[in-house]
Amino acid sequence: LSKMYNDLTGWFAVRTMYRNDLNVGRYLEAQGAEVFIPMHYVDVKRGGAVRQVLEPVVRNIVFTRTCRSLLDRVKKELESKWAIRLFMNRETHEPILIPEEQMRSFIAVAGSYDEQLLFLGTDEVNYKVGDRIRVIAGPFRGAQGRLLRVKGHKRLVVEIEDVMAVATTYLPPRMIERIG
Repeated sequence: LSKMYNDLTGWFAVRTMYRNDLNVGRYLEAQGAEVFIPMHYVDVKRGGAVRQVLEPVVRNIVFTRTCRSLLDRVKKELESKWAIRLFMNRETHEPILIPEEQMRSFIAVAGSYDEQLLFLGTDEVNYKVGDRIRVIAGPFRGAQGRLLRVKGHKRLVVEIEDVMAVATTYLPPRMIERIG
């Protein structure tokens, strides 16, 4: 099973240390991996002027679509420079392999740079309440997840299990449909 798992290609979540997420992301891309780091604009004041700068929303997390063997190789190459760890499944003790459809929905929402997106830790998402939904109109069209009330508004929440979740802005009923 472990050999077979090393040959799997898919989305993995990588934890970096000391704010090296962008460096690790660039390194993985140079090795041929697809990389996604949720980003947003922040106002930075330098020399009396304020300008907007794009930076990671959640520091030290990089999502990458690659094979496990490449990740293991990169981890060894970088261990003395930038320590990285894979997010692990608590039960199987294997790296979490994120389903393609789930990751595409996450990218559709988290990749929008919308100021009103709300990123949540896994302890802040409660799926006991809420329906599975698909957004049918607007900038998040096609994204799927759970409809939850977060901070007083109904939002689509897309979760990467045991890693993080992202919640959209308010979604009016005409923009969503129930699935499953």
